[in-house]
Amino acid sequence: MVTDVYSHILDDDRRNNARLFEEAFYSGVGKDLTKQEPEPQTETAPSANVSPDTATLLKLLQNPEMAALLKTLAKSL
Repeated sequence: MVTDVYSHILDDDRRNNARLFEEAFYSGVGKDLTKQEPEPQTETAPSANVSPDTATLLKLLQNPEMAALLKTLAKSL
């Protein structure tokens, strides 16, 4: 009986908490940007005979995770 009488109060609280959580989660509030690892600054200038596409591919292959992903994609083609 108590649940039937007062359930509308709990529903409003749940909706409000869900809204607050969604706003905080998607806004990035409280995100500590200082703990992220800086990207390595090892850019090499492409030589005159390398196309921009090749230079971009070489830059992507410097990241081990991206290199593994590209190799997996190439094998599936």
